[in-house]
Amino acid sequence: MPLYDSMVGGVSDGTAAQKLGCGVDTVAPGKQSCPYHYHHSQEEMFIILEGPAAWPGKCWQ
Repeated sequence: MPLYDSMVGGVSDGTAAQKLGCGVDTVAPGKQSCPYHYHHSQEEMFIILEGPAAWPGKCWQ
């Protein structure tokens, strides 16, 4: 059974933004969007609209 299941869409594509990476991930219930990773030159922000969120060592309801 797959661990990852999400639909991803770029939001900043086609705009005048030069350094903004903005996207929308819709994650299936009980699944993860992607494996744990990090970026050397980019920060990420998550806005959870519905359901619980988990991060290694943390969980938000």
